[in-house]
Amino acid sequence: MNISVNIVDVTRMRAEAGDAEAQFQLAVIYQNGRLAPQDQAQAREWLLKAATQGHVKAMFNLGVTYGEGHGVPVDDAEAFRWYQAAAAEGDPRAHYNLGQFYLARRGAPADGAKANEHWFEAAMRGMSLAQLRLALSFARGDGGRTDHQLAYVWAYVSKDAEAQSRAILDVLTPAIPAEVIAALQGEALSVMKLIRTVGPNDKRRFSQE
Repeated sequence: MNISVNIVDVTRMRAEAGDAEAQFQLAVIYQNGRLAPQDQAQAREWLLKAATQGHVKAMFNLGVTYGEGHGVPVDDAEAFRWYQAAAAEGDPRAHYNLGQFYLARRGAPADGAKANEHWFEAAMRGMSLAQLRLALSFARGDGGRTDHQLAYVWAYVSKDAEAQSRAILDVLTPAIPAEVIAALQGEALSVMKLIRTVGPNDKRRFSQE
């Protein structure tokens, strides 16, 4: 018995019956080429079917497909559109990538403030890479705003997951008074506590204030 073929056949049957999760899984099968020959065109077709039914991971994967040119020419506008759709459903990876797109003028005019907003949304959903990206942004002014205290807070939040965050803390700490450091660490702990209450795909938009 060929188990791999059975998995593909069963997944295809469910996908053809309209099951969005099966459509997404079939797309992944064709994308990675492990259980069936790699076929980016079929992968894109099944991703689109799943995405139009509201499947968030399929939306994100379409963003990656067009943003990285998997089987198609790179299309920043189309990638941006699908990342926006996934971000509206709370996907932290989509928020993170939108931040990168805004900073790099991909699919939209450069907008550092919006980049920070999307990194913040991803950070609040527990994405340590986005927390680090915010720390870097505020430390260097990447998003049009330099704020070493906010940089310290986000570096502290992500220090256990991102080695670069610890390096940022080492750079910032000597320039900030000790009493302020204590307050910033308290603020960071409050942020970490709040983050633990937020689901990874929470649809709410959070305030940076």
